[in-house]
Amino acid sequence: MHSTHSHNDVSEGQDASNPSPIHRALSVTSNATLRRLDPDDPIVVMRNIHKTYLLGLEGVAALRGVSLKIQRGEWVAVYGTSGGGKTSLLNIVGTIDKPTKGDLTICNTVITPNTKDEVLAELRLNKLGFVFQTFNLISSMTALENVELPMVLKGTLTASERRTRAVASLEKVGLSHRLHHFPAKLSGGEQQRVTIARAIANLPEVLLLDEPTGDLDTSNTHRIIDLLHRLNSEEDVTLIMVTHDVYLKNFAHRVIYMRDGKIQRVEMVRSVRRVEALSDLRRRLEEDKRPLVSSDPSSSHSPTGGHIGLLPGEAVHRPGRFVSCATEIREPGDYATYSPACGIPSVVPDAQHPQPAQQPSEKKLDLPADRFGGRQVLRSVEDIDHIV
Repeated sequence: MHSTHSHNDVSEGQDASNPSPIHRALSVTSNATLRRLDPDDPIVVMRNIHKTYLLGLEGVAALRGVSLKIQRGEWVAVYGTSGGGKTSLLNIVGTIDKPTKGDLTICNTVITPNTKDEVLAELRLNKLGFVFQTFNLISSMTALENVELPMVLKGTLTASERRTRAVASLEKVGLSHRLHHFPAKLSGGEQQRVTIARAIANLPEVLLLDEPTGDLDTSNTHRIIDLLHRLNSEEDVTLIMVTHDVYLKNFAHRVIYMRDGKIQRVEMVRSVRRVEALSDLRRRLEEDKRPLVSSDPSSSHSPTGGHIGLLPGEAVHRPGRFVSCATEIREPGDYATYSPACGIPSVVPDAQHPQPAQQPSEKKLDLPADRFGGRQVLRSVEDIDHIV
């Protein structure tokens, strides 16, 4: 069932004395990765793993005889149907669940159904990192405090050392300007990057990711993929990623397809394909940085220097003295649901400067006498002064 990586991708069908540009790129970006994946140095070994959950008096089989070896420094993508066992596989590797049957070794630690929870907790804290689709950040803590939390639990660093490493982790994911922001003030992509920074705070050997881009838009997906690639290639972090996004499999070393609790098939991703995917990712990242506006300063006089959605050569429409479309200024009495007894005070007191409430204002807007259907109409730009 298991296949080892082919180290001949660079030289297949190619004269060694005259390498193509794509193979020259491979020699720079991928050879180190290929040499690092030693088939004799697995970091995760699963042999005939079964996992059965009790549902009332019946047992539901989530994993049925899964055998798998994952090499140190490898990026593995796991695909499959809903209920196929992907999340159960991730939970077993992450020691969140124990196998019902089978042999499991993670980071040279043998896991059995009788392994104590203290041993599993120590393994999770020191060797494993988790990235969830729903982020699971603590809302009452800032980004910096969320990243510090695993180091606090580990208890081997001083407060200043924790703070230094947390800042470095957030800088690594490009969030040095969001250190003191709470999760509610961060975008989805920023929250996911904080989650990754927290996961790598204790320098894990294995990073487990459950749908890391499932709730992200295209631009943030590109950023997360680039970050994961750098962690894998530069930090030598083993990645085990469950996903439905077929685009992500181009960056992995190996793709595993699961169905009905079993490994249905395994696909090796060739080095050339990964390099092409990385080249395409760089191009997409550059496109994401480009503004969606015209870069010609002569075509815009707005403070931002452009107009969203303006096509090249398209003129910017600016109204003259009079508004082209009449804008109706309606009063409360124009609505059928209005009741004079439900007037709103013109002054609303606040907690620090309480003021007595006033009666509803009956002041009419002093607009021109032009009327359409009994309503006052804003006809010129100067009429706005009557509102301010």
